Amino acid sequence: MKKLISMMAVLFLVIAIILAGCGKADQTSSNSEDVSRKTADTTSSGKGASTLNAKDGAGKLLEIANQLKTELVGANGQKIKELGTQLEDTWSSFEDKVRPDYPLEYTSIEQYLVPLSAGLSISPLDQAALTKLNDSLIQAIQDLLNAINNQKVAQKADNQQLQAAMDQYKTYVLEQSASLVEETAAFVKAVLDGDIAKAKLLYGSSRIFYERIEPIAESFGDLDPKIDARENDVEPAEWTGFHVLEKALWVDGSLRNQEKYANQLLEDVKALHEQIKSVELKPAQVIAGAVELLNEAGTSKVTGEEERYSHLDLLDLAANVEGSKAAYDIIKASVQQQDAELVKKIDERFNQLQQLLDSFRQGDSFKVYTDLTQENTKSIGQAIESTAEALSQAAKIL
Repeated sequence: MKKLISMMAVLFLVIAIILAGCGKADQTSSNSEDVSRKTADTTSSGKGASTLNAKDGAGKLLEIANQLKTELVGANGQKIKELGTQLEDTWSSFEDKVRPDYPLEYTSIEQYLVPLSAGLSISPLDQAALTKLNDSLIQAIQDLLNAINNQKVAQKADNQQLQAAMDQYKTYVLEQSASLVEETAAFVKAVLDGDIAKAKLLYGSSRIFYERIEPIAESFGDLDPKIDARENDVEPAEWTGFHVLEKALWVDGSLRNQEKYANQLLEDVKALHEQIKSVELKPAQVIAGAVELLNEAGTSKVTGEEERYSHLDLLDLAANVEGSKAAYDIIKASVQQQDAELVKKIDERFNQLQQLLDSFRQGDSFKVYTDLTQENTKSIGQAIESTAEALSQAAKIL
């Protein structure tokens, strides 16, 4: 849980979760005031560092979520906000111990905890929506505890077909990270040359390769915030990466004194590419990553949070979907053997989502976020949720 989301994003996310099966609510809009506190990142800031193992951490998280359930009934605003902080800090203290062995359960907890944590920082509190999110979180934590107690650790591929799929996906990820290095080098050169027009052009094209493999990057701890943190995601002195340069290009209109950020960005994407070479992938990690990419598209991208200065959010979102589809295509044959109807359903939803995104294309890119209507973003969010829901079913059978 690495990024802040704004009040607008919280409301959108609550709706997305509700549309996924919890009920219904109306969307309202607000300004982009950051209302979420900084999520503790144990790798970049050390905050929340803990010796909690996955089981003890999940037990503590469940205890806090159950306390929150009680306080939401009593509407004790101050206590509710305190528990929201405890949820974030507790999860941040042990989430890195969950992700490698229980990737599906990790993704499920993130799906509910991110909007819940952000929603708890808004005044007035939407008790009904928050209660539904918290109930879903409690179930997700219990699922994690069950997986731990039953030792349902993500396993390596147990047959040649799946192992071949893992090898194929790793090749895909390495191709994307190599292209990321190449495109970022061109972008950095434009920044160092002070060529604002060219840098703006290359900014978007370089980010595509990162967005296609973002869950892999996030698994390396501090590299993701160093490359992709947005303003206020980290302490000001720690803020580096793409979005520093995005702000310089689109807000400041100047690349003066940006050399150190540009050079650091290139070093960080090179480090990412090197670390990916040693990754050993498991089927559950790949399918969880595919779902996580859609969740990412449905949170920071469809809300306009990610590219808050350039408004190139749809370009990122489309790359998330492409990365998710690539992972799914690679494991599709294995899913087909066990549930042909599910494959048909997933294919249909990916096709519908892609057709919708294509309707917003403009040349080699997409409409900027500020040109989208509320109805546009709502339809995109619903299509993403529908696809993620179908894809998550595949995760259960591999």
